[in-house]
Amino acid sequence: MIWLFFALLAPALWAVTNIIDDRLVNKQHSTPLTLMIITGLFGGIPCMAILLFGHAQWPGWLTLALGLASGIIGLLVYLPYFYALKFSGPASDVLMWNLTPVLVTAFALIFLGDRLSIGQYMAVVLLIISSIVAGYTKGAHRGLSKAWHLMVLAATMSAVEILLQKMVFERTGFQTGLAICSFGLLLTALCFVVFSTHGRRAFQAHMSGSVWKLMTLNELLDVGAQVSRSFAISIGPLILVKTAEGTQSIFIILLELLLFKKTEKDPRQLFFAAILVIVGLVLIES
Repeated sequence: MIWLFFALLAPALWAVTNIIDDRLVNKQHSTPLTLMIITGLFGGIPCMAILLFGHAQWPGWLTLALGLASGIIGLLVYLPYFYALKFSGPASDVLMWNLTPVLVTAFALIFLGDRLSIGQYMAVVLLIISSIVAGYTKGAHRGLSKAWHLMVLAATMSAVEILLQKMVFERTGFQTGLAICSFGLLLTALCFVVFSTHGRRAFQAHMSGSVWKLMTLNELLDVGAQVSRSFAISIGPLILVKTAEGTQSIFIILLELLLFKKTEKDPRQLFFAAILVIVGLVLIES
């Protein structure tokens, strides 16, 4: 069950980065494109480390293509997420992101031949309800927030990314697979810096800004979470590893209450959505 430790370590680290992301977007006014590019550049660290000190081997053209596609999509998924932070807080966004296991389940059933029990199907339903509860806004603008639609897009992209990554790890070793996916992140970020004027300006603004230390810490934590999740995927069940990430919202709520003594929405609403996630995790493990 060592895969479960790393599957839970990743959302714990990401919870910290989510709170920092919210501060960067809404307090430091960093653009989503800037944050995405920096995420990709730091995401190339595992690739460089493995090439220099690891034991990567040639995986074949198909595996290389799958890994690069996973890395590219894995970076682009951050754009709708960062934009969603403008409309909703990190806990709500991550709870809405729990649609990803639902989509992973659907894709795994179609492409990997996985089979689920009745309890696991019930878990999928609970995760969908949890996402809707988290995305619901009370008051004058009652209904699903603008962030919900962005997070549905992020969840769809994340599901494709995680499925591609699983296919990579089934075809090659962990270090080789991680290096390829990491290179996909780095390559995408470099393309935005080199070929996009807006992307280049965003990157230059980061390098000359006063928040680079906070961004650097944030991205190092993100790299740690990425490596932890990738290792869990390489040795554990795909659907269960991805579903374990549902605990990320719980970590965020606890951190917000600990650090700020409040959450962006009614804590009862967020905790109810989080409880649905916990029940879903229990059912999907049964």
